Amino acid sequence: MRTGLDSGFFIALYQGREEALNLWEKLQDEDLIACILSGYEFFKVLMSRGEPMRELEEFWHTVEDACEILPVDGKAIREAAKLERTYCLGGLDSLILATLLNGGCRRILTTDGKWKKISKTKKTKIEIFLS
Repeated sequence: MRTGLDSGFFIALYQGREEALNLWEKLQDEDLIACILSGYEFFKVLMSRGEPMRELEEFWHTVEDACEILPVDGKAIREAAKLERTYCLGGLDSLILATLLNGGCRRILTTDGKWKKISKTKKTKIEIFLS
C-alpha cells in the first residue's frame, strides 16, 4: 500500500518513540512517500530543540533511502489552497497533505489530529498516532 508519512512521524521516529519505531518496522515492505517539506519541518523543529545537525542529517539520509521524497508541484499548490480554505489548515500542513494525496497515498500516518476530518472526504485513510 502506498503510505505517506508526515513530519510528526519522522520527529517521533528520531526521538525513539516506541509507537513510531514499531510502525517503522511494520512499514518496511510498503511503498513509502513523504513530501520534501516534511524534511524542512523535521530539521526546523529539531534544530530549534538543539539537536545536532550531523545526527539529523544522518537520520534524514535513512528516510531518503526508505521513502520516495516528493517535491511540491503546481497541482499540489492548487490542492493545498483548497485544503487550507476548506479545513482551516496551516499553509505548510496543506502543502504537505496535498503533496501526499496527489502522490497516490491510500494511507497517511501523522501526529496532527486536525488531519482526521479530511479522511472522511478523501479516499485516503489518515491515521493519527501519538496524539
